[in-house]
Amino acid sequence: MEGQPRVVVQCATGPESYAALADTPIAQLQHEGIGAALAILGSAFMTNGILDVPKSYVQGIIDRTHCAGGLFVAGEVQSGFGRMGSHMRRHQRHGVVPDFVTIGKPAGNGYPVGAIVTRREILTRFVEQTGPFCSTFGGGNAVCAAGLAVICVMRREGLMANAGT
Repeated sequence: MEGQPRVVVQCATGPESYAALADTPIAQLQHEGIGAALAILGSAFMTNGILDVPKSYVQGIIDRTHCAGGLFVAGEVQSGFGRMGSHMRRHQRHGVVPDFVTIGKPAGNGYPVGAIVTRREILTRFVEQTGPFCSTFGGGNAVCAAGLAVICVMRREGLMANAGT
């Protein structure tokens, strides 16, 4: 039909083919005048075991998201903080620089720690457009101490190297 987004039906056979599956929903969002704000991707799927995501898949999603005007969020809540052994943050294995990184559960080893990390230029733009950000739970001393303690234990006991074995 005229005026409808083009739907591509394909048989995904590799990382780029899987990344290309994002083309249809991005096109639909653009067609509806909504646009693509961001894509959130964990670079390892761990709920049903550890399923690694191929490097070119992550880059393909990032490229498509950025091309559509959106930002990329690396979800590191499960796979980050050295849990996979080779890198502190899993997106580093893929050689990509996300716009945001989410950090959660492993950062506090059971203590409720969470953070969002971004680049200076994104934070500056956010503050300029919305004003200063305030959180009643942000930056609490106990939470920060828990996060630092986790990092100290990780380093002292070589936990990241152990996770890779």
